[in-house]
Amino acid sequence: GQKKEAKDCPPSDGKFPFAAATIIGGTIYVKADESDADCVELKSLGGHNMTALQQAAKTACGAPGEWKLKFMESLSAVFEMGGLENWPSFQDEDTRIAYGYNESVGTTEVTEAKMKKILECWRYGCGCKQAETQLWSKITFVAGIVIALAFITKDWLQTQKREKKKRSKEEKEARKADKAAKKESKE
Repeated sequence: GQKKEAKDCPPSDGKFPFAAATIIGGTIYVKADESDADCVELKSLGGHNMTALQQAAKTACGAPGEWKLKFMESLSAVFEMGGLENWPSFQDEDTRIAYGYNESVGTTEVTEAKMKKILECWRYGCGCKQAETQLWSKITFVAGIVIALAFITKDWLQTQKREKKKRSKEEKEARKADKAAKKESKE
């Protein structure tokens, strides 16, 4: 079949519902307000489950591989192009949106201030503990690789040194044997 051309995404309305958010794997963690203790796993937004939201972010517009970027930086466009309802229109007074987390439901205000913060921090975890855990895992993994490489390098250098010593000893013995052979042939 023919590949469908991706539609361009409309510009974002510049608003976001969460004060902190990060994506780890395919899971989105959010904090509705700065005063919240920590980020929680987002289960639904505007009455839509995460599968529907992720599918809309992947297929509604733009490149499919950029769903995380679209979700975090153009959420209004994801709702609009994905045919999802309940994104606040901002013509009326209600600028809140319902969201589900863990086994609870809450509402949060969608604001420009939250969008500014998210644009600065979502790639780095926005202070969510879940992202810090992932960061420490990566640091530990990299440190393990560095240590392993150091041991491999040390072992390789020791092997090279032993080989050089062995060759040097063999060359010395060969010279000695040559000298002895020359001495015998002279006599």
